[in-house]
Amino acid sequence: MGKIIKIENDIITVGNEDGSLTEVRVDDCNFNPNVGDEVNIFSSENKSVCVKAEPKKEEKSDIADMVKSGGININLSQNQGSNNVGPVPEGPYYNVGSKHAVNKIPYVLFAILLGNIGVHKFYAGKPGQGVIYLLFCWTWIPWLIGVIEGIVAACQKEDCNGRILV
Repeated sequence: MGKIIKIENDIITVGNEDGSLTEVRVDDCNFNPNVGDEVNIFSSENKSVCVKAEPKKEEKSDIADMVKSGGININLSQNQGSNNVGPVPEGPYYNVGSKHAVNKIPYVLFAILLGNIGVHKFYAGKPGQGVIYLLFCWTWIPWLIGVIEGIVAACQKEDCNGRILV
């Protein structure tokens, strides 16, 4: 492969990769040559043909390259018009609309074992509901609701981080 370095008087001068120069007539090209075009030259004893080289195709990057370049953004808030990308939330929960994302296993264990005093509600970031569970814990109703919420949460499919929405 070579590069066209000069066009003068219907003669094209091509610089080859090995440092040599080749001269070809403009009539021997199957395209309109310009200085800087990459070309391939095919020669025989009596004829030369100059063909424009195809640009190299970029290889598709793999997932490791995507992670190195900043990763993939996932919009949890479903706010399609916004391009605001903030830091990943820390702590046991974060808000997604009116729901809270929590780690599945601790939430299920808290709901089933300590549902009568509302520990799972405090863990999910809903302290108002947790206080209501504490106020009525003597009636066993919060325990029954906690067991049901634990079973429902255990049946939910978690995301790649092991979190569910409650």
